[in-house]
Amino acid sequence: MAAEFYIEFEDNDWLKNNKKSLEAFISKMKIFVEIKENEYRLKQSNSKNYDVRLLINNDTSILMEINYHPKTIEDELEKLFSWMREKVNILIKDEDGELSNW
Repeated sequence: MAAEFYIEFEDNDWLKNNKKSLEAFISKMKIFVEIKENEYRLKQSNSKNYDVRLLINNDTSILMEINYHPKTIEDELEKLFSWMREKVNILIKDEDGELSNW
């Protein structure tokens, strides 16, 4: 069963206005696999399927679905979150709406 988190942006227009920058950053990640419409797939090189999916369901948040998160995945996600935090304030919440430790 996958764990779900929601990445929310303090600036509600940030995601809509910076989607291309986000895609460029994600596509350069070591764990990047592919982009399908508004879905970004990430995985560690030796896994069979994706380990993480980032889904843009609207203009204000990203759903992050994690199936497997070894240290490699966690390190790369931390880089992504740090990059985002340099640009905009974000909140990462679990499926119950509680702030996560990410």
